[in-house]
Amino acid sequence: MAKDAEDAEDAVTDAELARRLQILATEHWGLLAARSSAQSEVLTRITIHLTLVSYFLASTHDDELGMRVTYSFLRHRGAGEQVLGSSTMLSILVNATVTGMFVGGLCAVLSAPVPGAVVVGVVVGLCVVAAGVWYASYRFVSAWRSYTPLSPSDAPPDYWRMRPRR
Repeated sequence: MAKDAEDAEDAVTDAELARRLQILATEHWGLLAARSSAQSEVLTRITIHLTLVSYFLASTHDDELGMRVTYSFLRHRGAGEQVLGSSTMLSILVNATVTGMFVGGLCAVLSAPVPGAVVVGVVVGLCVVAAGVWYASYRFVSAWRSYTPLSPSDAPPDYWRMRPRR
């Protein structure tokens, strides 16, 4: 009889644990949904704000010079600065970091000495950055070479204080 009583107590305990887990999982998903809704609302408001404000700063021309005026309205920025300051650069850095850490960790798992694994990870990460920057620059330049603007710019704005292009 004592064994049956212990089994009954274990069954009740398992059922209680299952209920607790179910309650916690439901609460977790509810909190995730609330966070997602709040984040979506904030990002929507930011997007609307930036969209409305950018009508005051955007160039009326759709060529490369017009794009540079829109994205750097206070001073002239070269094509290299345009690529390095873009959101593509953030993606490149994240990918390089993850790839470098993965390769370094893989080397360490394969019994490479830790300093060697770190060096390999850093070198691979830097190679990913170099390849990403080269590809982003290539795509940036090739996109403008094949694009025909509908409203080309006459000259750079006076406040850039640079000589007009010829």
